[in-house]
Amino acid sequence: MSHKPPSARQLSYLKALAERTGQTFAYPHTSWQASREIGRLLKQKPSSVLERRIERRDIAAEIACGPEDSARVDLDREATGYGSSATWRSKVSTSTRAPVPEPRRPRPEVGEETELARYQISSGERVLLAQRVDGVVRLVDRPASGQGRSYLVERELDLDGDDALTALIADYRHQSQIHDRVPMLTATVGSQL
Repeated sequence: MSHKPPSARQLSYLKALAERTGQTFAYPHTSWQASREIGRLLKQKPSSVLERRIERRDIAAEIACGPEDSARVDLDREATGYGSSATWRSKVSTSTRAPVPEPRRPRPEVGEETELARYQISSGERVLLAQRVDGVVRLVDRPASGQGRSYLVERELDLDGDDALTALIADYRHQSQIHDRVPMLTATVGSQL
């Protein structure tokens, strides 16, 4: 009779057989005991997946313990260790565990839109709007009617002084009058280069 401990392969096979047959086994302390339990479980008739699910559900329903009670059946975890040193361990291996979702980014702080200027071109009236998003001011060109395409004019507008903003708006409106188009259109920018 061998006194060497059971191999990890034997223990894994024992657990699989016990699961398949719906039976328990005495934890083997030697390789010989593990082989004997494997032989016993191989002789048992396997239970169906449905039978195992029904049995687990029934056992879980019979237990009238609180959710934190260690006696509650938990199909996703198993106890490892002995006596007072026993702990819960997840049955799902880290390689098959679902990926941990990335933490959600906080929603951006978005301020009210402020109309800075209007201009007219042959396709209709347009509005230049400023809006603070996460502390940064953005300048957007939108149709006054609300229908149609909007354009981002400036993403990180520095509002340290009004002079730069006033000059940008004046030049933008001037370009719209010269070309009779939205200045942010690529064709307009390309024709100026």
